[in-house]
Amino acid sequence: MDIMYAVLPHKKDIAITDLHGLHYQQYQIIKTKFIADTPEGTVFAALINKNNNIDEYVDTNVIQHSVFAKKRTRRCTQKFTRCISENAKRKHFRKENNLVMTNKNWKQFIDKKNTILAYFPTLSLDRSVISDRS
Repeated sequence: MDIMYAVLPHKKDIAITDLHGLHYQQYQIIKTKFIADTPEGTVFAALINKNNNIDEYVDTNVIQHSVFAKKRTRRCTQKFTRCISENAKRKHFRKENNLVMTNKNWKQFIDKKNTILAYFPTLSLDRSVISDRS
């Protein structure tokens, strides 16, 4: 499984949730997450899986400006012996036990919003248009 960042143009009049199950190039889109709205379209992240049966898929042509994220896993850090709060303990436990991306925890491997928007230098990123829906 990999993560792809892409733009869905507004003129296509399709919601990003409608992309679930469709194929882009040789990848099947499993899940999507909204990142930001720009004047050109909706920037989103998608969990994708490589499709081995190339003959059995129909390619979607609504996605523009796709960027495939680098494959990475979380680093394992030293044990917290003296955590400040219960919240810090929970976060540390989660990081230690979610080192590999799965279908359930893929959203924590998505880059920060400004980093994702920097992948698309051709978009006009009017900060008043970009919304903070998550």
